[in-house]
Amino acid sequence: MPLESSTGSPLGSADVETITHRVGELEAELQKSHDEYEDLKKRIEAVEAFCFNTN
Repeated sequence: MPLESSTGSPLGSADVETITHRVGELEAELQKSHDEYEDLKKRIEAVEAFCFNTN
């Protein structure tokens, strides 16, 4: 079953490759964002632990 565009016409192989490439880019961006979030979360937890241990 060929993929179809929103207009109902079949997508060409170049379109599928473009979409596949973009999905890969978005997955990489999402992973980077997740990694940055995890790093920030660990830093905040370390600051909180330091603050609560010094009071």
